[in-house]
Amino acid sequence: MASPSRWLGVYTLRLTVGDDAQAISDEMTLTVNHAPIITLAESMVVQLPDRARLTAQVDSGLGSPQQGRLTLRWSQLSGPGTVSFNEATLANPTAQFSTSGTYVLRLTANNGQLTTVADITVHANTAPTLRVAAPPLVNLPTPANLQGEIVETGLADPAGTVTSQWTLVNGPGPVTFADAQAWLPPPPLAPVAITACASRSAPGRSPPVARSRSPLTRLRWWMLGLTRASTYRPWRNWMAPSAMTASQPSPVA
Repeated sequence: MASPSRWLGVYTLRLTVGDDAQAISDEMTLTVNHAPIITLAESMVVQLPDRARLTAQVDSGLGSPQQGRLTLRWSQLSGPGTVSFNEATLANPTAQFSTSGTYVLRLTANNGQLTTVADITVHANTAPTLRVAAPPLVNLPTPANLQGEIVETGLADPAGTVTSQWTLVNGPGPVTFADAQAWLPPPPLAPVAITACASRSAPGRSPPVARSRSPLTRLRWWMLGLTRASTYRPWRNWMAPSAMTASQPSPVA
């Protein structure tokens, strides 16, 4: 199917009316346009503090010779920060983001008669934040236990991935890593609270139950009990599959 732009432009139409004796005619000019057509990617990724190069192709929808003027305008629809464009009226400007996150930008095209909009999602990433620790002294042949934690991945792109690599910077000899890519994931986005509600239970009765509440993390329920009902003794795991640390090790009378 032929592109609609092929038929755009200025047409001259003539109407002729006649009889057996004579004919008369009149002409009119007709301009044929259509709404602008924008070709724009759905999403892109930028690594801060770099600027994002926005690339759009715009068909004005105006014929030749053009009867009208195409105007463009970039704007921000959403995002955690602000966006500044070096030239918001160009099809291919650069954009600067104040902070990392996911932004939605819009390009609006108007040819004087009709308007078209197109949106693009920009994932603005930052460099990861790291925290490493190691014992100050290692006595050979004991290995050193290194702890590498990625505090913040810096990823706004949900499809992005983080890779890590332990390497030797300097030292008198070679170093062999058991797992050169090992690291700890970021901590939860919200603290997890575990509340234990208990009283001294008589023998044979059900042990008290500790329930966990967190908007982001699902935890197992832990069954806690007293070792002896008549004395103050530390809490112990009753039915838990692994060890647990209580915020208050000893029960309250």
